[in-house]
Amino acid sequence: LTVASCTARCSAAGYTYAGLEYAQECHCDNSLQNGLGTALAAGSCNMACDGDATELCGGNYAMNLWQLKAGSGTSTSTRTSTSTSSSAAPTSSAWVSLGCVTDGQARALPAYFAQLSDNSVELCTAKCAAAGYTYAGVEYGQECHCDNSLQNGLGVATSASSCNMACDGNAKEICG
Repeated sequence: LTVASCTARCSAAGYTYAGLEYAQECHCDNSLQNGLGTALAAGSCNMACDGDATELCGGNYAMNLWQLKAGSGTSTSTRTSTSTSSSAAPTSSAWVSLGCVTDGQARALPAYFAQLSDNSVELCTAKCAAAGYTYAGVEYGQECHCDNSLQNGLGVATSASSCNMACDGNAKEICG
């Protein structure tokens, strides 16, 4: 479970709310139910996601809650404990592919998330958006790079066959 995988599953199923709880649960609905959904004290959502220990996925009867923004394909945190950030976590449909582009040692997108054994297009785009970046790039199956512009004269389109590595987290997708 990751924030990106839960929000993507809920939006793909037609739901507008996604909630993460107990590090491994993903809940979906189109409205808050049973009078629940009020903000909790800081620290209530304190369990690392089973799929990404750098993200929080709720706690004991505490849920990190996300809401799909109408017409945009992105999710925005609407109610979370103050120990988590309020950030975007888009599904891949909120992003436009620029194809296979060049990269180098200086990097076209210098901001970098550590090697992700569960890397996918959805996970990387969500991480980049959550960090405030407008560009996301996947490379070597497990790398996720971000920035707000292409850097170092790189990012020129190249042959699509140059991008041929499956994503470590989703073998049906190409990650560079």
